[in-house]
Amino acid sequence: MKNSDIFVIYKTSAHPQVETSVQQVRYLFDDDPLVAEEDNSEQKFSTWYDAEEDFDAILQSVQNLAQAERSARQRCAAAWMPAPRSRRNRKGANR
Repeated sequence: MKNSDIFVIYKTSAHPQVETSVQQVRYLFDDDPLVAEEDNSEQKFSTWYDAEEDFDAILQSVQNLAQAERSARQRCAAAWMPAPRSRRNRKGANR
C-alpha cells in the first residue's frame, strides 16, 4: 500500500511462522520511538485479524486507508495548484 502498510493473508496453520517473522521485523525497529511508545498509542506495529470472524473490521480498515490516501492526494494537489491569474496580469492580454 502507498502508506507502507502490509497485509499478509495466510492459512491458520502458518500462524506461528508468520508471527515469528513479524516479530523479527518488529525487532529491527525497536529503537524507533514510535515503536517504543506503542503501548501508549492507538498506532500499533501490527494488527491481527481472523478473516472469518473479523471481515467487517478488515473491510473498514482498508476503506479507511483508501479514504486517507484520497484525502492526502487531494490536499497535495490543492497545495500545488497554481493560483488563477487575473486577466490584467496575463502577458499579451488586451489592455
